[in-house]
Amino acid sequence: AVTIATRYSVVREQGNLHFNPQISTEVTIMSYKSQHYRLLTSMARAFAIVFVSKACDAIYQDLVLRQSRGDHSTLAYGHITTASLKAWATQIAADGAEDARKCCGGHGYSVLSGLPDLASDVAAMATLEGENYVMYQQAARYLVKCVSAISAGQPIDPTMEYLRSTTLYQRCAAQGPEFLQPDVQLTIFRHRAVRLAFECHRLLEESTKRDKLSPDAAWNMHMMSLIVAARAHAEYFVLQSFVDHVARITNPSTRRVASHLCNLFALSTIESPFSIGALGFFEDSYITTAQLRDIRAHVNNTLSQLLPEAVGLTDAWGFSDASLSSALGQKDGN
Repeated sequence: AVTIATRYSVVREQGNLHFNPQISTEVTIMSYKSQHYRLLTSMARAFAIVFVSKACDAIYQDLVLRQSRGDHSTLAYGHITTASLKAWATQIAADGAEDARKCCGGHGYSVLSGLPDLASDVAAMATLEGENYVMYQQAARYLVKCVSAISAGQPIDPTMEYLRSTTLYQRCAAQGPEFLQPDVQLTIFRHRAVRLAFECHRLLEESTKRDKLSPDAAWNMHMMSLIVAARAHAEYFVLQSFVDHVARITNPSTRRVASHLCNLFALSTIESPFSIGALGFFEDSYITTAQLRDIRAHVNNTLSQLLPEAVGLTDAWGFSDASLSSALGQKDGN
């Protein structure tokens, strides 16, 4: 969907940003910030889905190998990883496809654009094979169990050791260009995930012990907080997978563009007012308003770096014109 909308946007001319009525030359709609911000952030999320799917496949293959030897120790982690990523990826895909359609204006609602079929197809995925809010709760239950084990001094799955993070009561110290460093981005995402998991554990403990609610009543009361925590865990895993994949790219040009995509994914997830769960980065004052301004400046600069690569990024997916079935998304721009 983003491929179609991007190819349409680089040839469709409409209006301009000149405040002089004597200048009537129109510009491509891709040149508008509101257009390329939406499309390039969606493009970054699309690549994030691909890269995290590879990491998820590796977890599954490792589980199969272990189970062939009678070792089922990673089954629970594999289950909650696939459950949370299913919920995350299908929501990202549904929202992104619908926004891509909107980016094409009225043409996006024409069957000839190919977008109505795409948008309706991916929208169903949020429900099929497990309703997303249910999938997130399965992951949340595992997170709470891990926090309970940590609080009791018990061991947890090695893959969840990040929950023992020591940054829980610290503040982000990054400034300026440091926000472009993968380690800094991962620390920010990890802090949010850890804090929200411990917060959910605290809420459930208070509701059952202090307020004398039953476990199921306490869970229902704090269900939205639990879902937010599960999504934060998923996005931390997604960013980790993105960073790891970029680090393995050997071609300098490809790695440069992939790094920009990774930066855009990470930083727009933090700063965008439309980013689900973004409040979690700020509600404990871990990131300040001054740091938020730095992050937004980096997002704008990263968009400028990626804008010349927009068409190339659509070509990278290797879609044939026949597979897109879109009058707006032809590879030759016609």
